[in-house]
Amino acid sequence: MLEWKLPHSIERVSTMPALILTSVAVWLACTAWMRPLSVPDEVRYTDVARWMAQHGDWLVPRIDGLPFLHKPPLYFWLEAAAIRVSGEHLLVDRWVSIAAGVLICGCVYWLVRSFADGRQALWSVAVLAVCPLFFGGSQFANMDMLVAAFIALTLTLAVLAARSATPAPAYWIGAYAAAGFALLSKGLIGIVLPAAIYVSWAVWSGRRDWIVKAVSVPGLIVLALVAIPWFLMVEAEIPGFLRYFIVYHHFQRFAESGFNNPVGPWFYPALLLFAALPFLLPLYEQRRHRVEDPAGKSLQRLGIVWFVIVLVFFSIPKSKLTGYIFPILPAFAILVGPRVAASKWRPLATAGGACLCIALLIAAIALHKPGATAVIEAVRAEIAAEDDVAFLDRYYFEAALSLNRKRPILIVGDWSKKSSELHDGVHRQLTEGGEFDPRARAVLIDRQALHALQRRDVTLWLVTSSDRSSNAALLGEGFVRVANRHGYAVLRSTWQGP
Repeated sequence: MLEWKLPHSIERVSTMPALILTSVAVWLACTAWMRPLSVPDEVRYTDVARWMAQHGDWLVPRIDGLPFLHKPPLYFWLEAAAIRVSGEHLLVDRWVSIAAGVLICGCVYWLVRSFADGRQALWSVAVLAVCPLFFGGSQFANMDMLVAAFIALTLTLAVLAARSATPAPAYWIGAYAAAGFALLSKGLIGIVLPAAIYVSWAVWSGRRDWIVKAVSVPGLIVLALVAIPWFLMVEAEIPGFLRYFIVYHHFQRFAESGFNNPVGPWFYPALLLFAALPFLLPLYEQRRHRVEDPAGKSLQRLGIVWFVIVLVFFSIPKSKLTGYIFPILPAFAILVGPRVAASKWRPLATAGGACLCIALLIAAIALHKPGATAVIEAVRAEIAAEDDVAFLDRYYFEAALSLNRKRPILIVGDWSKKSSELHDGVHRQLTEGGEFDPRARAVLIDRQALHALQRRDVTLWLVTSSDRSSNAALLGEGFVRVANRHGYAVLRSTWQGP
């Protein structure tokens, strides 16, 4: 039977951590620029970072000047800092997720190497690098990969500190600091998940003393210094923020069903089965593989509790998105990697995974819908800095990003309802922003205010969906269509004064 092998010299050289992580970074970065930002998620988070970089408000993330308090600020800080230095383009937009992916690979290598050997660590990283979920998540501009990376770093440092024969205060302080950054990445899951995984692993290992060992007063102080100041400062700036962020965006969203993307409990198992496709042959070959040494068994227990806790935790809510499950990826690599390392099919499996990643990238490029970007590009050179720009009935994140205006864009719609009366979505997000900051609410206008703006000596540009029936009325009320692309239109006011 044909056996697929890498030369042993290559495997030996490839167990050098710096070379492994550099290879992962190149693999992710060299393809990250090929796919345009997806609408609406990637353009939304990039637009928030753009606004932060442009206006220097590093405290409160904002959409078009309106507070956007759904997420903590770490992701926006990192991307906004890069935009300030290098300008906004695809690699800058995605650099945070790429770096987070490399950090996760470093954690997986470090963990597996400490329990097993460099060869198993190498193949665990290889499995992760060509896993379609990891590949896509590391090139997606949002905070899901960032929180997954800090959860992985928290657990890595805590596990290594627990197993250390001598006291490891620096590891414990590092673990608590990483948990603080995880909290600043996406909220309480940055603390809840690593704590639950670590405690479960310690109990299963029969080492309850590891739980006592993990209680570090200096670590708690560091965690508080990393994470708490931002929450207190925003609460002082915007009273009611803490209740909104903790009660509504954590407990209510977790327990209730009235939010976007309701999917059954089958969703994540099906997603993970798809992620495992390239490795089914080696897994089948190693189906009778038994781990005999105590360190290997301990690593396996860690991978199992990590995998199960994350899967169960995110399967409970009815609202599900692919990125929510990214904290499971290190556990996936820990469980699958050592088995792939023992299989003769390992090079074929990883090559197949790489091909699947590229095929999915090509499919994403082919299926990409540009949103309102194309219509904006057609007229952007004609829009002067002093002109007014308005969006009709929704906020076109991709158009705002393309326009890159420092002045806020006006958003025309029905803003008569309170946020509590609205369904989950962008309209509610904007309404909430106006409630948090009444001064910024001036960008939310109705049709009457729109027509009043026409009667000023400033050109008014209106971006809208070209198939809206209301466009016919607008064209008869002082607007002319100047561009029409991919289902979106740009209208311009023709008011010439009384």
